[in-house]
Amino acid sequence: MGSTRHTRIGKGIARLAAGAALAALVPAMAQAQGMGNATVGAAPVLEVAPNEQAIARRIDLSIGRSLIVELPRDAKEVFVANPKVANAVVRSTRKLFLIGMENGATSIFVMDAEGRQIAALEVSVGRDLNVLRQTLKSAMPNAYLEVKPAGDSILLTGVVS
Repeated sequence: MGSTRHTRIGKGIARLAAGAALAALVPAMAQAQGMGNATVGAAPVLEVAPNEQAIARRIDLSIGRSLIVELPRDAKEVFVANPKVANAVVRSTRKLFLIGMENGATSIFVMDAEGRQIAALEVSVGRDLNVLRQTLKSAMPNAYLEVKPAGDSILLTGVVS
């Protein structure tokens, strides 16, 4: 892995970026929430491989968004440590729907009829930051910015001109 240089954004640039982001964020959010005529792609799918039962997969979900989990063998039980954060809906013995409910983190374990673990998922749920990422990219196309959730806040790191 190469190293990437990160610097803090100056207050003036941060205010400019935040103002530009907010100005474009409201119409973009309205469109993303179905109030515009945006097209939506296929649902994201996570395929769990047969040899992954001992590996905890890390999953990042946005509040109100879902992910389909396809399992390599039939599941008998699904355990969600904190159902207030994420919900697992069993659609069939080999398909789960994970839904982000509120900010936080939880573990989800899927077991077969013999009690063997099929999957272990470490799920983090937060705000959908994709609209903000796209807005910042449009406002500052030559900047390198990372947008990450940080509890109830948003962390911006990167390099701008």
